Amino acid sequence: MALKAITKPAKAAGLAKPAAAAKAPKAAAVAKPPKAAAAPKAKPEVKPFEDGTIVIFKGYGDEAAKASGSFTPGEELAVVGQSEKEGEIVVAVVKKADYHAFKADENSVNGEEILAAEVKRTAKTVEPVYHLPVVGEMQNYLKQEDGDPLKIAQKLFGDIGKAFFYLGGVLAKLYNEAGADGKPLFTEYQSPAKKHYEDSKEGFEAFLKDNFGEDMGGYRKAMNLIDIYKSFSALPNATEVVKSLGGVGWWKASLLARYVTDDNAKELVEAAKTQSYEKLNETLKTSYTTEGGSTPRGVAASRATIKKLTLGFKLYEDQGEAVEMILKAASKQLGTQDLNQVFEHIVTEWATDHLAEVKAKADAARERKTKALIKSGVKMPADHPSQAQAPAQAAA
Repeated sequence: MALKAITKPAKAAGLAKPAAAAKAPKAAAVAKPPKAAAAPKAKPEVKPFEDGTIVIFKGYGDEAAKASGSFTPGEELAVVGQSEKEGEIVVAVVKKADYHAFKADENSVNGEEILAAEVKRTAKTVEPVYHLPVVGEMQNYLKQEDGDPLKIAQKLFGDIGKAFFYLGGVLAKLYNEAGADGKPLFTEYQSPAKKHYEDSKEGFEAFLKDNFGEDMGGYRKAMNLIDIYKSFSALPNATEVVKSLGGVGWWKASLLARYVTDDNAKELVEAAKTQSYEKLNETLKTSYTTEGGSTPRGVAASRATIKKLTLGFKLYEDQGEAVEMILKAASKQLGTQDLNQVFEHIVTEWATDHLAEVKAKADAARERKTKALIKSGVKMPADHPSQAQAPAQAAA
């Protein structure tokens, strides 16, 4: 293991503390019995550092280590081992970017063994090596251009309108997949200045600009394309769904990427084909939610939320003015500014007085629909009547 040994100041070898000068006993003082020696405090148990844990380096404990050490305070490091030396917990660490290379060959990367007290724990771990999921026609694309992912991506970029899904996949390979040195594949290429690109957001952005020009749209667009591939390729029915993406376009597909699941993929793709970008964006925000964690592959999991219907009533301006006055008056009386709720209240109240039979059927139908939506896992917003009823029923 290419790790430098822990450096810390040597402890003095068993130096006894000088005995305190005996004080003369006070006159007529009664000697107190000696106190029982306090039991030594048990050392707090140190939770082990798991392999791959990201830690923040706080700084070396002594000047010699500062002078010869490899790390700087605030730097993110990756734990590759832990042991105990001279009663102290010691962790073996390497730079975060070197973790995968170290795991592949311990002699390829330098690291250090440092005191656990010199690092701060985090909840993060090193991201696993990315393996491109090969779906649809991706296998055929990967065989082209002698297997060079940059050349493949450049060819796909020339036909982005039809090939945006696969372009996202090859960009994902370049950005997320690690080479022999543990760094992303794009860092293996050289800039026009004959320098390798840095393993960073800025490095990838420079890589995109140099190899695709301004038309790529930079880092953000590349990330959108990558998200499209990751989200749709993770679906059990990916190949089938990908075929239907042809008439969608990457800009709409990037909206779907946050919400798509195997259950809703078909309906979302159909919505994307028939709705404008703005309308689709509104549909997704009002009818779906990404709450509830993520799938095993890290793709956002989504579920439907109850939809709002727009009723197409149109009134002449004189009629509309009268109706608006009624709605505002009812709003004050009911103590709510939500005219949607006011409108529903007026309609159901009138139905109670004049359409009692239909009102009962309508109430039953609404209750059945609400139960069915909740049972199917649809998210009900906080202002939905069912949410107000739930605490009341629980209290009863």
